[in-house]
Amino acid sequence: MRKVLLGVAAVSMVVAACSRQPEEVTGEPPAEVQINAVHRVDRDAGTAALNVSALNEAGEPIEGHIDRVTATVDGVEPPTTGLASQNSLAVSASVCEQIVLHGAIHGVMSLDGSGSMSWNDPDEDRNAAAKQFVSRLGPTAQLAVASFPSSTFGEDYTLHQDFTSDKALLEAAIDEATFASGGTPLWNSSVSLVNEHLDGAENNKVLLVLTDGEDSTYNGPDDLIAAADHHNARVYFVGLGAPADLDETSMDRVAEATGGIYGRAAVSTELAGVFDGMLQAATASGEICLTFSPNPVPEGTTVSGTVSITIGSRDYAAPYTITF
Repeated sequence: MRKVLLGVAAVSMVVAACSRQPEEVTGEPPAEVQINAVHRVDRDAGTAALNVSALNEAGEPIEGHIDRVTATVDGVEPPTTGLASQNSLAVSASVCEQIVLHGAIHGVMSLDGSGSMSWNDPDEDRNAAAKQFVSRLGPTAQLAVASFPSSTFGEDYTLHQDFTSDKALLEAAIDEATFASGGTPLWNSSVSLVNEHLDGAENNKVLLVLTDGEDSTYNGPDDLIAAADHHNARVYFVGLGAPADLDETSMDRVAEATGGIYGRAAVSTELAGVFDGMLQAATASGEICLTFSPNPVPEGTTVSGTVSITIGSRDYAAPYTITF
């Protein structure tokens, strides 16, 4: 029913500030609109959601009130049976959530260091992607860096750097966290990080997890949802590799339940773009909902198109790609 996601697309000129409840838009309009991720893909209903952000000239996420949105289907790559062309699908668009600020991130970045990383990311592209994420953090953001599995027997994660805004310290911690050895204690480590490090955080508590495999321990997604709910934290997942190698259903469910999103990089060179989308989504984002007809959409169908957004008196366009 629900398959996931394809990454990140950027736009040209953009937006103006607002809130969830429509108010008069004030301030300088943004310079860019970005689609951070495609999520809540449901082929039976023919629906998908686009997480979107508005950026200023410095590339920083800001609020933006979407007055109108429309979408087109520009291309369809069907499976062996089913849709024949883009003319086979119609699409409607609506604003599900306005673009609002979540505030400066107070979060933990947890990087998968399992042995499979040696062939899924042999060039350590995750290192560069994580450092780019750090470089774009705002001055008041606080980040901690962890990895799993742990190098200490009996532990399910290693904390390389506690909360800091010092980007040099964070980059050094990312270097330490970039290794390939051991299993994948995905749920154990994530639950522990939320309980032990996001308990005392203030607003915009975020856990960002990169993994290239399924969990190899005993906890599960329900434990992580419960921990995140208790501490008012949002969970963002980045999956690396083929869908068959990832527990996408569980990661998508946790992200949805906690207010985060799930994104996937098919290959390691795509990680930087997905990490960038996660940063924008965690700082300021909204949601556009698409409905395709006729439905259900055949499994395996990839639809590409354009979303047109009006904010204030300006119109902007962003490309999207969705795989059902």
